[in-house]
Amino acid sequence: MSISRRVFNVAGALVASVALILAPVNAYADPVEGTAITKEAETTPDLSQIQKMYPDPVHKLYPTRDGLKVSVFEYGSKKGKDTIIMTGGWPWTSSGMDAFARVLASKYHVIRYDQRGSGESSHPDNERLYTMEALADEMLDVINATAKGQNIHVFGEAWCPFIASQLNYMYPGIITTITSLGVPSVDIAVIRHQQGAKSADVRERWRGKKQRAALEYIFIMERSPEKFIKYAVDTNILVNVTDKGVRALGGDFPGYTNNYDIVHGMHKYRIGFIEHWNNPQYDYLDIPVLHVLHMEYDFIETDYLLDDLEASTPHYIRHDIPSDHLTWVTSLTTIVEYINETIETYYDLYT
Repeated sequence: MSISRRVFNVAGALVASVALILAPVNAYADPVEGTAITKEAETTPDLSQIQKMYPDPVHKLYPTRDGLKVSVFEYGSKKGKDTIIMTGGWPWTSSGMDAFARVLASKYHVIRYDQRGSGESSHPDNERLYTMEALADEMLDVINATAKGQNIHVFGEAWCPFIASQLNYMYPGIITTITSLGVPSVDIAVIRHQQGAKSADVRERWRGKKQRAALEYIFIMERSPEKFIKYAVDTNILVNVTDKGVRALGGDFPGYTNNYDIVHGMHKYRIGFIEHWNNPQYDYLDIPVLHVLHMEYDFIETDYLLDDLEASTPHYIRHDIPSDHLTWVTSLTTIVEYINETIETYYDLYT
């Protein structure tokens, strides 16, 4: 990534009240028995051609158990294929995953959906409908409506793996693999953070303080939602940073957001994230294969939160990719290869 692109990213994030400091990390976790490692493949395809080359999805609205509607896009046939589930991360809809879904659908059955509070899905004002548990139930409702009985593989960044990890805790055995861009679980990350904050090692405690500072935007939303809306939303700063910023860095990335979605999506942080930050429920992610793609230039979900993750899951794979929250979208070919590796590792280990 060029220096100019990094500077643009940092400036935009600072304006959005996300304190970021640029300091690339390149540390790999030791692979555990049964994992596989592939070579880096840093390639950036022309995303503008993806929609022309691959078929459009089928779009439907499905009901959830709590009376909402969820907007679902289905790519390809599920006959004889495993299913990949993907959804967006705040503040975007799942539209930014479209290029990945189209390419992956040449080999898999792919489902992407917009979480409640985004896209054409319901936008409830009741904050209790945005708990992590409610979001996990929503993902399970999507799975049952579109891919019940299939091997389910999850791919995504932030809220997508967070929700899948919660689903796995609540309903063990449904998720087959997770390929996560960044931290895969709020609960395990919080426990790691708590351990670091109490460490006798001064360096560890300092790393914990830096991590806490990087997450300050979440706590601002929780403590002062009105101020966050006034200064970050109503001013259109977040929309400009996320939409214009991503397109400046990642070309024609088809990710879009708007203030209506941003405000409703805040509930997920104010309720779902904070409740698990204060009271994590589990310290082990019992997913057959977990593959983490650490965004090595990222300052929100940092390397610190991934320390010793291999001890908290059966089969762990990790790769570092030269990207962050605004630029991982340019690594389509690389990421698709890593998703294939995740699924192939599962079959190598379990069949």
